[in-house]
Amino acid sequence: MRPDPVRPRRCDGTAAGGDGTAAGGDVSGADARGLVLTVNGDDRTVPEGATVADLVADLGLEPRGIAVAIEGEVVTRRTWAGRPLVAGERVEVLTIAQGG
Repeated sequence: MRPDPVRPRRCDGTAAGGDGTAAGGDVSGADARGLVLTVNGDDRTVPEGATVADLVADLGLEPRGIAVAIEGEVVTRRTWAGRPLVAGERVEVLTIAQGG
């Protein structure tokens, strides 16, 4: 069973749409289903070995216009596929919003 999607945040911190919430999990960092992370403030379980690219795809997002930060550090898009996620990490997925 796939967890409900996490709503990405806009750069201003507001939700970017959708009504899904993250799947809960054991906040110790790992459970029988995989690794537990905090994505946009909600606990989310991902399979062991998942990368940033896997997480973005699992969220149903196109990489263009998306920024990802882990523990407050921006992860460049070209490194997403090679950057494994680690249990307990805080991940922020942001959409770039145009406007004024």
